[in-house]
Amino acid sequence: MKEDWDFNTTVRREGNKKTRVVVSVAMGREDFETLTREAEAHSMPVSTYIREAVRKRVHPVQVDPIQVTAGNSSGGPLTVILEDGRRVD
Repeated sequence: MKEDWDFNTTVRREGNKKTRVVVSVAMGREDFETLTREAEAHSMPVSTYIREAVRKRVHPVQVDPIQVTAGNSSGGPLTVILEDGRRVD
């Protein structure tokens, strides 16, 4: 096989700003199985589920405060549970 590299001519190219980084994370088997079940429940590959979870944690959605006035037949307090699991009493 003949190689004909031109070592005397340098070609500069712009880097790709959208390059991705691959991260390796060690976790216990039980944690991984839980993660896999959650990803499957959301119809996502594990890598996409992790990426989305991290993105939401790092860049949480800002929601304007709301006021809810409600009652129930017993007159007890109302608890609202937000999509991310936070409770608002």
